[in-house]
Parts: sequence; structure tokens; C-alpha cells
Amino acid sequence: MLRAREAAYQKETERITHETAQREAQLRAAGAAADARVRSLHTVIAQLNADAAAHLPGPGADTCAAAQPDAAATARTALGACSQRYAAVAGVADQLSAQVMGLQDYVQATAQAAGDGDGF
Repeated sequence: MLRAREAAYQKETERITHETAQREAQLRAAGAAADARVRSLHTVIAQLNADAAAHLPGPGADTCAAAQPDAAATARTALGACSQRYAAVAGVADQLSAQVMGLQDYVQATAQAAGDGDGF
């Protein structure tokens, strides 16, 4: 009887390990997709900044008009930096979430086995 419970416990542990690996693979894929979106955003920002720089007025032009593209470029650059940091924070949060879910599954399986009286 004890061997059967040990086998069931081992099977449950393997299931949890497999599900955790699947969640981690999904997180890696989601992280790669987020990184690609951030890179795309940075490409668009760089292009917009280059276009704005090409259209800057020459010397002697209104300084207010020249400041507007610079302010827009600064705002776009800040947006790019924030999006990159946001994606990094989201990735860490997803990893921690997956870790907690795996631990909760393990605790639940262990508590259930202990409730069955097999000592685990």
C-alpha cells in the first residue's frame, strides 16, 4: 500500500514538474513577443526622431518651433524607455507567478498525501 502511495506521489510530482515547465515555456514565448514589440517601438521612435530632425528649421528660425520637435523626441524616447522597463517588470512578475503556482501545486499535493495518512 505504501508503494502505491509513493508511486502516486511521484506521479503527482512529475505532473507538477511538467506543468511548471509548460508555464515557463509559455512565459519565455510571451517574453520574446514582448521584447519584439519593444524593439519595434524603438525602431518607430528612432524613425520618427530622425524624420523630426530632418525637418528642423534652419538658423534664425523661430526657437519655439525648433523646441517642439525636440520635446516630442524626448517624449518618444521616454516612452520607449518606459515600455522597455515595463516589459522587464512584467516578465519578472510572470516568472514569480509561475513559481508560486508551482509551489502551491506542490503544497496541495503534499497536504493531500499527508491527509491520506501516508506520512508525506
